[in-house]
Amino acid sequence: MNRNWKEVFYWFHEHPELGYEEHGTTQKIREILENNNIEIVETGLSTGVIAVVRGNTGGKSVAFRADIDALPIEEQTGVSYASAHNGIMHACGHDFHITVALAAAVRLQEKRKELSGNLFFIFQPGEEVADGAKTVIQTGILKDVEEYYAFHADPALPVGTVGIKKGTIMAAVDKFKVTIEGKGAHAAMPYLGNNPIPVMAQMILALQTSVPQKIPAVHPSVLSVTHVCGGNTWNVIPENIFFQGTMRSILSEERISMKERFVTIVQEFAKMNDMKEHIEWHEGPAPIINDEELCNTIERIAIKNHLDIRQVETNMISDDFSSYLEASKKASGMYLKIGTGEGYPLHNSRFSIDTAAIEIAVQLLNDILLEAVG
Repeated sequence: MNRNWKEVFYWFHEHPELGYEEHGTTQKIREILENNNIEIVETGLSTGVIAVVRGNTGGKSVAFRADIDALPIEEQTGVSYASAHNGIMHACGHDFHITVALAAAVRLQEKRKELSGNLFFIFQPGEEVADGAKTVIQTGILKDVEEYYAFHADPALPVGTVGIKKGTIMAAVDKFKVTIEGKGAHAAMPYLGNNPIPVMAQMILALQTSVPQKIPAVHPSVLSVTHVCGGNTWNVIPENIFFQGTMRSILSEERISMKERFVTIVQEFAKMNDMKEHIEWHEGPAPIINDEELCNTIERIAIKNHLDIRQVETNMISDDFSSYLEASKKASGMYLKIGTGEGYPLHNSRFSIDTAAIEIAVQLLNDILLEAVG
């Protein structure tokens, strides 16, 4: 590579920023793009960048998405380029995604006369808060894109390995919060109140056991209650308590049926115990469904690049990359995994990237996009 992209990666790793706060990250991305004469499309976004490498003749438009935000995690990797921001870390490899996208954009800009279409590079904010893609889509700039690509660093795969899955590779995700309203009283006189805590306990147990069991075992589904909050002290029955968590599925119809079952259980338990309930439901990204033809193409390119191919399983983690495909009636998409060295998992304070994966990923992405609009 003409530029020392490892140093670029180190910079992004050392300067992580949370979703919609990626101002320094955005400025650095713009600086590198401008220094390489790559066109930046003005979007009005407060953070994030869309750049385009325009081909020499008319042709289709293709986009690559690189997410740019970090996580609220205190880094414990011990690397020399560790996060300089307390409590914030690139623990999901977005620094790697940014670097590879920039390097590929620079390389393809030099080959733009060979291209017969346009390559959009989306440096997307707010992926970790699950709706950054929607803010990008709302700009209207990508309305003519016919193919979308994205990848994710994978610490379960060694460097030199590509993970591919035809069909559904990532799950849909929904977030819920349930508030239960009882009646407060002295703990010594529970008959004067209506304690919501045991009701919530029964409700959670019923949800965890009943909702997933309504889905065929061959279709992965997850319901996890992750946060419970109720009461302030040892001798007072609280008035209101709540719990929240996440539900994940891979089929749209099962996503709907799981939610319906969830709502029914919550409402029935509240009614049986003379309590009021309030359900807040946030519908997150849909499943990511890979196009079979694009999978075949990438397999062929990966083999040509002497990379090992792993057929990966559907992952119950989500990614708002699916929003780009949902927003378009004509676009196809491909989301793959890039081996970055086996080690600590994503969202772990010790997660790290083997930088040997950078050049491998850049060359692969270059070849994929060059074929897409070559």
